[in-house]
Amino acid sequence: MTRFYACVAQVLAMTVSGCGLSTLAETQATPVARGGQQSAVVVELFTSQGCSSCPPADQVLIELNRWGKEQQAPVFCLSFHVDYWNQLGWTDPYSSKAYSDRQRAYAAATGEDRIYTPQMIVNGRHAFVGSKSDEAFRFVESELKEPQPIVVKLSAAADAKREQITVLYDVDGEPAGGVLNAALVQNESHNDVPVGENAGRDLAHVNVVRAFKTVDLKHAASGKLALKLPAKIAAADCGVIAYVQDEKLRVVGASRVALSNPEANRVKLSDAQWRKRLTDDQYHVTREQGTERPFTGKLLKQKGSGVFTCVGCGAPLFDSSTKFESNTGWPSFWQPRRDGQVATEVDRSLGMERTEVKCQRCDAHLGHVFDDGPKPTGLRYCINSVALNFIATEGSAEDGR
Repeated sequence: MTRFYACVAQVLAMTVSGCGLSTLAETQATPVARGGQQSAVVVELFTSQGCSSCPPADQVLIELNRWGKEQQAPVFCLSFHVDYWNQLGWTDPYSSKAYSDRQRAYAAATGEDRIYTPQMIVNGRHAFVGSKSDEAFRFVESELKEPQPIVVKLSAAADAKREQITVLYDVDGEPAGGVLNAALVQNESHNDVPVGENAGRDLAHVNVVRAFKTVDLKHAASGKLALKLPAKIAAADCGVIAYVQDEKLRVVGASRVALSNPEANRVKLSDAQWRKRLTDDQYHVTREQGTERPFTGKLLKQKGSGVFTCVGCGAPLFDSSTKFESNTGWPSFWQPRRDGQVATEVDRSLGMERTEVKCQRCDAHLGHVFDDGPKPTGLRYCINSVALNFIATEGSAEDGR
């Protein structure tokens, strides 16, 4: 961390220059990290609404973000708006000197003598002109094949007044000289630019960084931090991306959490309505915190490709790619989906303390989570089969045979 901020101090007078344009490229199928371990790719774009070379790069980031969602790939895109082009006639409303300094620090760390826009940096390892989509997708796909040594566990919530976001983080691993970066990102934005190099254009962006903090992990791998929520921005329109960098600024782990208002989408039914919707066994497990007998669930041996959903409300909970054989008698998963539909809370029943797993949307009891699972998370989500439905991927055999 000291090296990173020392770099900032050394290069405040660095020169800047503009860059040319490029076009979008086709992409290939999503690679999988070697050994089945978890991968993570962080794409940082340094851009400006005051620079006419930047809109094509903004579009590349939009395409990368869309592609990552479609492939359910762990690709985390961030749009950092620098302030050094504000003097060209238009002040970028998302710009910050702190983001310019972050780019300067990258340049100092790699021995560059200038900074420019648009610049894209993938996992702190690959820096190039941000409008070159062929390079962007090539580096992203290459990094997706590389397992990351760090697992970032993350949760976030807006306070009652929606003026700040409280972030809880837990970093599993030991990054050498590592720091954790937490960014509050606005999912989508667009605005007209009346003057300057982009005059008359309606510019669109994804994952615009609106607040950013860096925490030294030397003393503690877990903790809490607060990010300021800008005025007139709804928490539901934002997310938090957290990523760990080592002493050479290489990204070694990352995660994202949504900030949607869970109350807006919650399913609330009366007891009579739940009894009518569910079978007796489903009701007992999901509404009365029951447990089905081991080795009896119909989804225990499910091997087809698809999504496991909540039997009560249909919320997507687990992907088949994270299911594993635990030999415990219940379906087991090492990670929930990234949609934020799985919640946990302390369960002190039966004279012991456990972590209960629930559906965020309808409050259904699903099972419990334990810390004896496989890599990359080390977790075992032990879920009652009767609490789940299974939706097979098109063309996949439901029973896996």
